[in-house]
Amino acid sequence: MTEHHEHDLGERFHAPRARALGLATAAIIIASVAVAVRVIRRGMPSDLGAVRLRTPTDFLLALPNEDLLRTVPELGRVTITLDRRTP
Repeated sequence: MTEHHEHDLGERFHAPRARALGLATAAIIIASVAVAVRVIRRGMPSDLGAVRLRTPTDFLLALPNEDLLRTVPELGRVTITLDRRTP
């Protein structure tokens, strides 16, 4: 073989090797992400609506008589008369 053919053969060898290395790297990255997602999701609750975060400063948000703010006041029945005469 001549030197030109050897160089061409070397380039052909390195091309599939680089492609295989790229595929292996991609597979490792995908597998790592999949494992990380599973590990993170394992510790999370399935219903995020039921999660209540309690912080040390929650007492600052508590208002006195806040139960009154959560209810609608009941007012007595008001009668409206259509009599526009002044007494």
